Amino acid sequence: TVFSGCEIFYDVLQCVLKVWRLEFGAHLDVELLFMCEQDEQKAQQLMEWHPHVKYCFRYVEELSNLRVECWRVGGQAIVPKVDWLVGGWSCKSLSKMNTKRGRHACAVQKGEGTTGATWQALEVAIRELRPRLFTRENVVELAHRLEGADLSVVAYVV
Repeated sequence: TVFSGCEIFYDVLQCVLKVWRLEFGAHLDVELLFMCEQDEQKAQQLMEWHPHVKYCFRYVEELSNLRVECWRVGGQAIVPKVDWLVGGWSCKSLSKMNTKRGRHACAVQKGEGTTGATWQALEVAIRELRPRLFTRENVVELAHRLEGADLSVVAYVV
């Protein structure tokens, strides 16, 4: 997962898979390989909550380098290939709580504010990592701001 908060998707998926196994006998293994969090305290908390996760990378902006600073290993680690990438973009620039959000109306398209910067970072990471599936998590307001944004990177099928 990319960006803190997205790991909840994994927890929900585990519950769904448990029901599938019990009700339908279907079995699918899903492993959470890495998370990203730049704040050290938040990263420590995530690693406590998810001790099975091998990597907790510091900066999503570095994922495309394929070798990234990792809180878990205390240095650099190689970004693993994944089949399914779950991510969201920072919504601070567009949040209704942000009284200055008007100046970031085109944040995604122009790469402005935290929303635009994280959008661009994830776009590059998707192109480099080439997951078979990408799931976007975020707030409704972001969907209203995507007009004119390049969505081709999240629209491919491998």
